[in-house]
Amino acid sequence: MPSRPLVWLTVFFMLGISADRFLGDALPLPASCLALAALGLIAAMAARLMKTKVAPPDSPIHQLTNSPTNRFTHSPTHSFTAFIAPALLFFVFGMWASKASAPHFPKALQPFFDGRPACFLAEVSGAPDYYPHKIRVRLHFLRAMTRNGQTGLDGGILLSMPENDGAAPGLFLLPGDRMIFRAALKRFHNFNNPGGFDYVRYQAGKGLYGRCYLKKQRLLVKLAPRSAISPGSLFNAIRGRIELFRQKTLLWSQRSLAPGPAAFYAAMILGYKHLLDTKWEDRIHQTGLYHLLSVSGLHIGMVCIFIFWLVRLGVRRLFPSVLNRVTDQRIALLPALLAGIFYALLAGFATPTIWRSILTLAVIFAAALRYRSVDSLTVLALAALFILVPDPAGLSQIPFQFTFTCMLAIIVIYPKLRRIRLTAIFPALGRESLPGKIVSQFEDAFLVSIAINILLLPLIIYYFDGFSLSGIVANIFLLPYVGFVVLPVGLLSVLLFALSKTLAWPAIHAVNYLLWVCLRVIKLFAGFSWSFFWTGSFSPAWLVVVYASLGLLFAPFPKKLKTAGLIAAALLVSSAIAMNGSAARLLQPGAMGVLKVDVIDVGQGSSALIRFPAGQTMLVDGGGFPGSSYDVGCEVLAPFLWHEGIRRLDYVVLSHYHPDHALGLCFILRNFDVGQFWTSEISGDDHEATVIRRRLNEIALKRKIAIRTFPSLLKDVHIGPAEVRLLHPTTDFFQHASRKELNDLSLAFAISFGKTRVILPGDIDSRVEKSIIRRLKGGMLTLLVAAHHGSRNSSCGQFLDALNPVAVVFSCGYDNVFHFPAPAVLKRCARRNIPAYRTDVNGDVRALSDGSNWKITSEAEGDSYENVFFRRSSP
Repeated sequence: MPSRPLVWLTVFFMLGISADRFLGDALPLPASCLALAALGLIAAMAARLMKTKVAPPDSPIHQLTNSPTNRFTHSPTHSFTAFIAPALLFFVFGMWASKASAPHFPKALQPFFDGRPACFLAEVSGAPDYYPHKIRVRLHFLRAMTRNGQTGLDGGILLSMPENDGAAPGLFLLPGDRMIFRAALKRFHNFNNPGGFDYVRYQAGKGLYGRCYLKKQRLLVKLAPRSAISPGSLFNAIRGRIELFRQKTLLWSQRSLAPGPAAFYAAMILGYKHLLDTKWEDRIHQTGLYHLLSVSGLHIGMVCIFIFWLVRLGVRRLFPSVLNRVTDQRIALLPALLAGIFYALLAGFATPTIWRSILTLAVIFAAALRYRSVDSLTVLALAALFILVPDPAGLSQIPFQFTFTCMLAIIVIYPKLRRIRLTAIFPALGRESLPGKIVSQFEDAFLVSIAINILLLPLIIYYFDGFSLSGIVANIFLLPYVGFVVLPVGLLSVLLFALSKTLAWPAIHAVNYLLWVCLRVIKLFAGFSWSFFWTGSFSPAWLVVVYASLGLLFAPFPKKLKTAGLIAAALLVSSAIAMNGSAARLLQPGAMGVLKVDVIDVGQGSSALIRFPAGQTMLVDGGGFPGSSYDVGCEVLAPFLWHEGIRRLDYVVLSHYHPDHALGLCFILRNFDVGQFWTSEISGDDHEATVIRRRLNEIALKRKIAIRTFPSLLKDVHIGPAEVRLLHPTTDFFQHASRKELNDLSLAFAISFGKTRVILPGDIDSRVEKSIIRRLKGGMLTLLVAAHHGSRNSSCGQFLDALNPVAVVFSCGYDNVFHFPAPAVLKRCARRNIPAYRTDVNGDVRALSDGSNWKITSEAEGDSYENVFFRRSSP
């Protein structure tokens, strides 16, 4: 039997969950088949146990079989065979648990996604999430009330509403609260691009199947609590009292602290991690210090260690006589655990990241109280099983993976790194000396940071397409400072606030100054040009190879086996890179003489990628959401480009400076290798457009990107066999047109290849469309990207008749408030038998031209998770 069998069984359970997730569609085994397989394995194990005869303890057979010299009964082959059946059982059990817990869209909710409002009775199912200007609450819908009667419901919906509309100082929403409100339900929706994040699956995994919005808090009516007493109501009452205290503490801290420290206090102490503004989110991202703001086992562990040390010190100094009967360590264990539980309750105990950490600590502390040592890996495996058995989807969640990876690094890698000590170089820094005690704290923090980064770095690169270099250095100071200074004083302020605001006043002001130091350090490291390195996206196969190599490196295997394994992994990676490079060259559009156009799904905005026959790339516009912190360039465009193997853009073109076309380009210009930036440099009197223009120009100048503008834009550009021609604005238009209307000043281009062309007109209206008809060459097969997202005043009949396009592509957002594309425009296309594609419906629209014909496909034509999920839910 392998050592630590529970660890290996947990690994096989996780492999079963992963197999169902990645191969479930290819091998659609029903849950009943998996249950039968599990029963068969259990029967085989039972039969094996029944065949095993146990001899009496005093018999010669018993002595022989338990003798160390008996190589037959205790052979490795025999033990390994005995392990196969339990391992396979846990693998099958993992597949069955994953399949049984797969989310299914509640059919009763389906009729209410028609856009019409209805009255709903719902119950708060989790603590609210606070944002700078809004609140998000997870609700469990119980009933819908319409003119036709009442309908019972059972499903989760995410409610958003303003944080405070001035009617009241704040609305306290507690788990278990029941409420009535009137709203229209909307589905979650993905950006349907190759390589995009599956937001629908992510929310469904949390039990949320749609969203709704209230304009004012006063539109929500809270009901009186139910009088009936049940275990569920008692649990909700306890959770509600804790959550009420958390929200009151949040309100008090926001009034007592400056905005920056207040947001960090809410994240580190109370677990409300979404109150940071955009600037501080960027700085945290640049330094990779998310772990400081997300309350996890690291925070709880540091608080326990601090209280453990503090109680031991107090006992030694104040009550030394007690040590004759019991050790100071045994006395300090219970207060340390209670401090961890208090912190967990304060930070939102229902969060899986927190309660699994408390579970692990409780097992360790219980063993220590009984003077028993624990195997850390076995405890970690047990905690993972407790979490994954009821919720197998947790395996694919980033917090679960990050938390257990960090714990694994501390258990496995940190002890190996502790052998490296400064005392070997500087004997004066021994642990007995005062300088040695001070330095050792930072030395341990540095080694913990290195250990965590070694094991966590591949996951960070896989999920976030890059990693922070400055964060490794910043952790040397910030980890011990936050863990042993900021958190204890912050928790003390909360404890005093529970007694009296007056008593808590000195503590909260001390926290204010302590957090300012933390913020200054983060700002310093975020300002370095090397703070964050973008790598692009990598496949799951790369992740498997990297972790297999790390396992070989740190596992207790012979050196020869380690060397052979690492050489094999290196050869495997080199072969994969070589094969991918050969495939990329074979499939390069230039090698095939193909012009490839992707109209990318960026929501209510516009962006298109052009890949020319000779291999050059051009990105036209970058999408963006006005007044939103959501970065389309980082979250949508960059993952799509990396998925397509694009790290360099020869040309980046901006039609005009409106945010729905321009904001996404900030990230692209900052993090991609860009040859030229084409822009009109016209922002008019629009303040927001002027700010965007300055920001883009600043990035281009800082990165030494050549800016091409008027009059150079008026010249045609030949890129291999293709030609790029500016259709609008012309010199005459500049002389007579007003510069206040930026839409009509959009750069409109025609890209021609052979007998085909694509027209990208920006946001021009029908008046400008008519003016450029005479500049177009006839007899061409035209793909038209509709102007202004398909607004009523664009794509006029005269323009469509002149072009007679093979298809029209509308770049628009799902359920957008402008109702683009306009019904009138769709009717014009239908009357002329022109196929219409929409990014909100079809996702990424891809068109290929060989110079003679167009071939058009779309991302949503396949069976994406979103399509299958909602199609299965249809009545």
